[in-house]
Amino acid sequence: MRLFIDTNVIVDLLAARTPFLRDAAQLFTLADTGKVKLFTSSIAVTTTFYLLQKEVKPEVARAAIQKLLTIVKVVDAGHSGIIRAINDLQFKDFEDAVQHQSALAAKAKILVTRNEKDFGKSAISVMTPKQVLGLL
Repeated sequence: MRLFIDTNVIVDLLAARTPFLRDAAQLFTLADTGKVKLFTSSIAVTTTFYLLQKEVKPEVARAAIQKLLTIVKVVDAGHSGIIRAINDLQFKDFEDAVQHQSALAAKAKILVTRNEKDFGKSAISVMTPKQVLGLL
């Protein structure tokens, strides 16, 4: 199953945010064992690094991102996806629209986020990590 992982879920894992860490870790473990395929966008990676390096040394944040990229593939919306995102007035937040376009580009079955309400107009299923784990 192809899953697109939103920034908040990645940060939950790498920053060990409780109470969200457990579900995020289980998703990434499923990917590490080949049971699911995880995708994210470059903006999710850069935002995660930015947030993480505020809490740990930059070299620790860099190592965490390098490890993440062994499990998660980066797929972006591309030029036409950005055009669609900027013109998609159903999304209040441009970043969410870009994430949505990236998820479509990844051909993800589910966009995994803790902010389901931000993706209410998604063309694909939107679920929390806990909900996805309940399916598997």
